[in-house]
Amino acid sequence: MRHALQIAFGTTLALFMLAKPALALDCQADFQRYTEKAQSISGALNASAKANKGRLDPVAACPRLRSLTAVQGEMLAYMIKNKDWCHIPDDAISGAKNGRAKTASIAGKACGLVAQVAKIKKLQAQQQAAGGTQQQAGPPRLPAGPL
Repeated sequence: MRHALQIAFGTTLALFMLAKPALALDCQADFQRYTEKAQSISGALNASAKANKGRLDPVAACPRLRSLTAVQGEMLAYMIKNKDWCHIPDDAISGAKNGRAKTASIAGKACGLVAQVAKIKKLQAQQQAAGGTQQQAGPPRLPAGPL
């Protein structure tokens, strides 16, 4: 997952930076803010994955991935709105769309897993509450002694 995020973000950034000489200063400053937000979230995700032996914890990753998707969406909207003013090439916009779609897909999977686990835990808690201590003790015992 981590590499997909890095590739998607890196591709978007590289394509946009190709157009850098023709950009107005406002465009550069605005894009820099979006880039810093996205890199901050990506850095937190990468640190979390590194601490967890290369795997993302869905519970911790879900809100961060949603935030990253939102930032990428804001950046994409900015790029589309200011395409002509900022001289943004179509390839950069396509790369941003693809990167956001990949991040949204990963976020959907992580958040879906979190929802499934929460649903299972809730169901188990309801079953325990309905059954009392009998379910915890195991199957009912047969009577001992002569019948």
